[in-house]
Amino acid sequence: MNQKTNLKSIPEEQFSPYRAVDYLTTPAEIAAYIEVAKEENDPALLAAVMEDIRQIKTVQHASKTRILP
Repeated sequence: MNQKTNLKSIPEEQFSPYRAVDYLTTPAEIAAYIEVAKEENDPALLAAVMEDIRQIKTVQHASKTRILP
């Protein structure tokens, strides 16, 4: 039986945004993240990853200089 599903009747999933800064904490994890992005050969993905890395470095620097409690 082939029934068409009304997509509007399916509830939309609720997701939290993924923030790399919450998960990547070591230089090895950050390097692996960059390598995987390079393997995809997608300039937009690599740009997004580099922005994530910039945010990670900013948070790490702030925590080392005690800007954050």
